[in-house]
Amino acid sequence: MGDFTEVERANLASLDELGLEYALLSPTKTGLEKSILDATWEYRGFLHRHGIHNYGKQLNGPEYKVSVPATLLDPTAELIETKANFYRSATRGDTRLWVTGLSSHCEGGEVIASIVDAGRLVLINVSRGSLEIETATDAAKSGGNMQDSVDYWGALRELWSRSTGGSDVAARPSDSVDSFWPTAPRAAGVDEATEWFSDGLRNGGLPRMLFLIGGPGAGKSHAAAAVVSAWQESNARNDGLAHRTYEYAVGPSRNSRLVVINDATIRNHGQEHGSLVADASNAAREGANLLACVNRGILVEESTGRLTESADSEAGACLLAWLHTGKYPEGLWRISPNIGKDYLKAGTLTEGGTPRAEILAVYLDTCSMMEASPEVQITPGETSTPRIQAKGYAVQDYLERAAKPRETPAGILFSAVAGILQQAKEHSVDTGLVDPIAANIEALGKPRLRTNLMSILRSAEIASTQRMTFRELWGAITRSFIGELPSRISPDELPSFLRENQPDATADAQSQFTSYRRLAELRYTQSIFGAREPYEPLSNPITRLTHIVDPTKDARPGYFDGSWDTGWATPVSDAFTGYMTEGSPIASLESTLPNGDCFRAAITSFDRALDASFVALVGEPTVSDAARYDAISWYGDYLTRLYAVANGIPAFRAEVVLWTQTWDQAPVVPDQLDARLRTLLRPSSRPGEYGASSMIPVFDSRTNPIRGTQVQPKLALKLGDIAMATEAASDSVVLHLSEHAQRVASISMDFSLIREALASNDGYAGVTELTDATSPRLERFRAARLVPAQLAGAHYSVVTNDKESNLSVRG
Repeated sequence: MGDFTEVERANLASLDELGLEYALLSPTKTGLEKSILDATWEYRGFLHRHGIHNYGKQLNGPEYKVSVPATLLDPTAELIETKANFYRSATRGDTRLWVTGLSSHCEGGEVIASIVDAGRLVLINVSRGSLEIETATDAAKSGGNMQDSVDYWGALRELWSRSTGGSDVAARPSDSVDSFWPTAPRAAGVDEATEWFSDGLRNGGLPRMLFLIGGPGAGKSHAAAAVVSAWQESNARNDGLAHRTYEYAVGPSRNSRLVVINDATIRNHGQEHGSLVADASNAAREGANLLACVNRGILVEESTGRLTESADSEAGACLLAWLHTGKYPEGLWRISPNIGKDYLKAGTLTEGGTPRAEILAVYLDTCSMMEASPEVQITPGETSTPRIQAKGYAVQDYLERAAKPRETPAGILFSAVAGILQQAKEHSVDTGLVDPIAANIEALGKPRLRTNLMSILRSAEIASTQRMTFRELWGAITRSFIGELPSRISPDELPSFLRENQPDATADAQSQFTSYRRLAELRYTQSIFGAREPYEPLSNPITRLTHIVDPTKDARPGYFDGSWDTGWATPVSDAFTGYMTEGSPIASLESTLPNGDCFRAAITSFDRALDASFVALVGEPTVSDAARYDAISWYGDYLTRLYAVANGIPAFRAEVVLWTQTWDQAPVVPDQLDARLRTLLRPSSRPGEYGASSMIPVFDSRTNPIRGTQVQPKLALKLGDIAMATEAASDSVVLHLSEHAQRVASISMDFSLIREALASNDGYAGVTELTDATSPRLERFRAARLVPAQLAGAHYSVVTNDKESNLSVRG
């Protein structure tokens, strides 16, 4: 859809002011004449989300057409009753719709906005005049926009389809992408790249190649499906299977080819290696457009593995080498120029200097969805290379996330899901149940708490050095609202599960607390870390990341003041020393916290009922000491997580903060890390002694630094003064060390290295639970200093006992 006119922008702004969700159609002249409109994936999702129609459950053919009542709002503000018809074409299953009488109230190219008013579809021509939109939206303003058909239980059931999981292969381009749920903004550059690519398919010209590169669940196939939805597949295979490649007739006259590699992990028949190289070479030689969805592993494998040396594969080998490293072997096929950012680059594929294809590559897993997406603009260049105007990816200082929250793809999706669940809950009959899921919806409906939960998820990415894909993001969102119920029960069992696990008011205090404790496993501050019995966080792909930053692992004493190394857990521990006098731990905690503390916003009626049950249990004289201490331990962890997550405090917050600041301040090493890193990387042979050397053994099997007294003489390399500089690229930081202005070694500056550095102090290297993992990297880092090319002008010593004898080497 092109740029909006002033009239269209004004009318759409009116809908925005009313807080209405709308979906847009722009009928063509031909479509109006033939009474056929294409239902785009955005429009299908809108219909599904509001309970109007679900194309995903509709069979092909006109006999399965579904008609629903609808209303047309005429520019004169007249309401015209009509009907909307939804169907799939008989052969290919294309999603179509038609609104009876639409051609009398719309011309080709005009924009139709659809809203849902009290469960009824309303279509408004926003291209004409200043519309009396409120005429059609009185019910919507009072809450009718979330229709009764999507009730509380129905909305929750829809979450089951989004819980962690998925197929081992990519979805087919023809698969329906309908969804009850909204779609998150795609990875940086994807929308702009697919629009550039689609423009080339529509208008013809030099063939275009688009590579979408990323791991499973990154959204490659979803983006490809949106591109091909406008085109007809050639020789469609209706076998229900996922295939490696698909072909489409494209171009102004449908006489050009589009080859889609939808799943590069599926090998070409009879070919074990180089399938992607072969496909890319064939497209280049035959002048076909190419859209390739490529997993990182395939890219690495085929760009470094055994590739055919024949001229037939030269174009593909050139492309894959360029995609993987930015360089390619000299030959007949070349790519120039090479422009772009870490997450996006462009070039022109030439054969003997003749342009053969315009190329664009988007790296979908380079940018975190928990950070703001860079702005991107892609336009045709003066030459055949696309012109890219793109800002660099930036990591926000963790200290600024709460005070200055940025709009992120993950945050946008989380907010939309929370809004839908809030509406469903508000417009359903009160169940009267003790409901932790309703408590999650209540809490996560508050922007501050959502922002701080997103910060916890971002800290999990940093600590695990793994970025979440859409698959993991949806798993985290689902877990935040309904815990891990999708792995335990079916969606239809949810109401009965809650009823069966209700606390019995006639039971004893211990039985009631046990029931509350079981339900509390579903609270988002518990479930996001997998805090349930039995505790098995490694069994789930989400908690495998998040358990690392579970606040109970690093409950630092102190009062939270927002600084980088602040403690925070003292108010929680103090609440358990005074709960008997204050009445409850929550009441005691509330009495010590400032009015603006996010913990207050996180407390729901469920938490207060749980708290009262705990107080009753602890005060019950018949309860055994073992049961009492177990309850205190569990509830202490519960409140610790509730307080910390509400305030965006992960375990090892200081390390997370320093990693983001290291990225943000590159190439300068933050002051808080400088001395500690030097101690870790170049430890002194005699800590605390001014001027003591840093030395590594020359002939030992390992490069452990020489420390203290040496019983046997050792030949050691003396390490000189070092200069440190960092380099931030995509979502990683590299630390470079130089001696005498010459770079001697580099090491990844990740969470584990910063954790080791913060454990080092006063010249002594510390030890953490990550020492076993970081030690081999540190050894390789030091061993790089022993490479012959680095030994020119080196200084040596022979170390015996506590004495050093300098040794000169001449040659």
